[in-house]
Amino acid sequence: MKKIAILFAVLVMVFAFTIPAAANGFGPGGGMGSGTTQGQPGGRGTFVIVGTITDLGTNSVTIDVLRGNRLGQTYIGTQVTLTVTPQTNFFSRNGTTITQINFAGLMVGQQVSVNGIIANTVWTVYRITTGALLSCLPK
Repeated sequence: MKKIAILFAVLVMVFAFTIPAAANGFGPGGGMGSGTTQGQPGGRGTFVIVGTITDLGTNSVTIDVLRGNRLGQTYIGTQVTLTVTPQTNFFSRNGTTITQINFAGLMVGQQVSVNGIIANTVWTVYRITTGALLSCLPK
């Protein structure tokens, strides 16, 4: 019983020291993915934005940003050009049904939800979902 109590005490101390460090975030300045000491959108981080497609390029999609997570909020009301790779997943949402589509299924004017990563000011897309509800994130 004494061994279990010592083991339990050690585990409690380990968690007591690691949980506050994890809650601080992963990027410099404490923000997950923030690239500057003030937690502003910087060199890297995971973004989530919703908006409307305004242009389609060969390997890019331009979005008029309406809402976003912490990194995306700075770009609300602006257009961002996102890089599409062969690893990007495309989905179409119709009510409660979600089906996989391809890049050719995207059209200017569609409402989309986009998830990806920013690295050195390049927005690389992991997922684009058409038919997104634009009210899914707070302003």
